[in-house]
This record gives sequence, C-alpha cells and structure tokens, in this order.
Amino acid sequence: MEFLNIKTQAFLGVIGMDLGLFYYKMHKKSIDTDKFLAYLDALDFAFKSLPRKQRKNGYCLFMDQLSVHTCRRTRAYLEENQICYMYSPVGSPQYNSIEYMFSKLKKLVCRERLQDMFKKKPKSHRTYIRHAADEITKDEVNNYIKHVLKLFKIS
Repeated sequence: MEFLNIKTQAFLGVIGMDLGLFYYKMHKKSIDTDKFLAYLDALDFAFKSLPRKQRKNGYCLFMDQLSVHTCRRTRAYLEENQICYMYSPVGSPQYNSIEYMFSKLKKLVCRERLQDMFKKKPKSHRTYIRHAADEITKDEVNNYIKHVLKLFKIS
C-alpha cells in the first residue's frame, strides 16, 4: 500500500481578493524560520512584480499563531520591511480565510489520489497538490475572504 504512504508536505500560501491563490511554495518537511523568511522575500518580490494597479493597496499578512509566524526574527523582518501583518485568534481557524482554501485543497488532492488509486497510476504527492492549487479559483478565494469578513462583521 505504498500509494497510501504520504510523507508530510508543508504548504505556504497567500490568497487575496482578486488575486486568488497568489503565491505558494511547497516544502518536503516542516517549515523553519529560515524557510519562512526566504518565502517572505520571494513573496515580496512576486508582489512587486504585479502590475501597479493590482498592488495599489499593498498587502497585509494574516497569519495563525504558528511559531515561525510569531517568533522574534519573523516579527523583526516584517517590521524592517514595513510589511503589514496580524495574527488570527489562538485556536480560531474559522477566522483565517486561508484555512478554507486549505480544506478545499485537501479535498481536491484526495479526490485525484483516489481516482488514480483505482487506475493504479499514482503521481507524486507534490503533483497532486499542484493540480489542486491550480483548481482553486479567484471567486472561491474571494468567497472565503468575504465569509471571514462577515464573521468579523466587516464588509
């Protein structure tokens, strides 16, 4: 049953209104602070590469309380680079819109893996994740964000 043996994959992603799943990176193992800061560098470069119209409002990172998000080095990096950031309440994934995207991503990965299991044509887990990420639409992401804004009573 090698097909069912899935190694941990870490997924860093950013979603945005009218951007959809904007920028993501996968790692074979969990994320440490160095990897997270490298991701933030790449994210900032990707954002600055967008047409001016799409970046006119800047961006703000809304993160959970994962230690790499809250550690001193990360906060110092965010402050030094003047990146707006905030944290979701502890134990409240319903207030973080990317959690809804992660749920959809996992369902899509499972669906494709099951289909391939019956065909006996497995792909790499990273391939399944890439395919699933490509299926996430801007409209879905906008709905996730709007849902969270309603929870916060912001519209």
